[in-house]
Amino acid sequence: MKDKKEEIVKKEDSVFKVLSTKKFEKFVSKRKNGKSSFSYISWADAWTALMTVYPEATYEVVKDIDTNLPYFGSDIGFMVETKITINSISRNMMLPVMDNKNKAMKKQVYTYQTSYGEKTVEAATMFDINTAIMRCLVKNIALFGFAINVYKGEDLPLDDKSFVSDAELVTKSLREKAINIVRAAFENPGDKDLQTRLEGARKWAVKNNIIEVQDEILKQEEIVKKEEIIEVEENSEENSEETQETQETQETQETQETQEKENKDVGN
Repeated sequence: MKDKKEEIVKKEDSVFKVLSTKKFEKFVSKRKNGKSSFSYISWADAWTALMTVYPEATYEVVKDIDTNLPYFGSDIGFMVETKITINSISRNMMLPVMDNKNKAMKKQVYTYQTSYGEKTVEAATMFDINTAIMRCLVKNIALFGFAINVYKGEDLPLDDKSFVSDAELVTKSLREKAINIVRAAFENPGDKDLQTRLEGARKWAVKNNIIEVQDEILKQEEIVKKEEIIEVEENSEENSEETQETQETQETQETQETQEKENKDVGN
């Protein structure tokens, strides 16, 4: 019995050692989520990498024994579960069904509050469940060592500092360009081309949840509001002064007319 346990441990150590040292940098992509970003590997890349080393590996989507469906549902959301077997060693992984903002999806649509207002999470569909299953599969593979650093919050092994995500650089460049467009559009409100580009930047920022661009738009809108308030106050003061001058002029004219009439009466 002891020898069998030792054999299993050796198999586990061997699989983990092989997969944890396999290079995975070229498979990593980044996605922006609010002010932070996260790294991920597509299920196709992860499974291809596994098959090149352990072609006999198998996976299973665990079903709910009560419903025979490939997910577990309750009022608080859905969970999926996968099981991978390599060299007779099996490991399971579970993952909640989430939207693209990593919010748990439920049977019904629901809303939640953020600093930018109310957000909506749509009801889960079979497409969302299938997506969660494949994401779960990637994390399941990581339990055997492949690309496990991604789930430790590290994009790369500690001894490799050369990898920089192209996606991250592109997003940063677009973000800076959009902010410059926003500033130029608010500085030149009469420029129709800039106003069109401003609307494009606004839609892009909302769709991709680029917080820095949305903040810049709000900042510029606040500046415009303050300038409008100051302008209204200045116009009000000018109108008040003009009204006062008009009244004084009328009073002077009335005084002169009265005096001229009195002088005329005296002469008669």
